[in-house]
Amino acid sequence: MSSKELTPIQLDKRLTDRLIKKGLVSDKDVQKHQASLPDISGNAEVVNIELLAPRGMRATASLRPADTSHDEADDD
Repeated sequence: MSSKELTPIQLDKRLTDRLIKKGLVSDKDVQKHQASLPDISGNAEVVNIELLAPRGMRATASLRPADTSHDEADDD
């Protein structure tokens, strides 16, 4: 596939692998687009939420911005 402007549907994270396998978009074009995106991780905020716990116990969780410094496969 030649390098061209990709449509939003072709860039949908949920679809790119399937479209690449079908030859409808190239991996190179997707990677080029992803590399051109600005890093806006500095705009993220910590969000604290209260969770319902079993047997009336109280639990909280803190959702923090994703750490993009390592690959997801490294997570335990």
